[in-house]
Amino acid sequence: MSDAPETFSSVISKFDYINFRYVQKSPTVQLMIFDKNTLFLSIKKEPNINKMQWLFSNNPFLLEMANSYFETQWENAAELSEDYSVNTRLERFKYYEHRKRHSNSHNS
Repeated sequence: MSDAPETFSSVISKFDYINFRYVQKSPTVQLMIFDKNTLFLSIKKEPNINKMQWLFSNNPFLLEMANSYFETQWENAAELSEDYSVNTRLERFKYYEHRKRHSNSHNS
């Protein structure tokens, strides 16, 4: 077994039906869109996805708005590079989450 970190690209290449991109800053809106016709939208800011509360909708206007938001975010997101390792991404995520929690504790 190799000790070299597996790159994020090599991990996701196993899932050829999924495309990934990343953003520098976490989106303020959490949503999931399925087949462009079912929307789940978080209705409360919650860092733990298991505790999130969701609004479900298949309303065409809300779906159009959510799909437009997603497409804008997707176009502005960066594609993954071959040298972007999983460990690097996780460490960066942990750093930003730590900063966010630390910042929120001082604002309360």
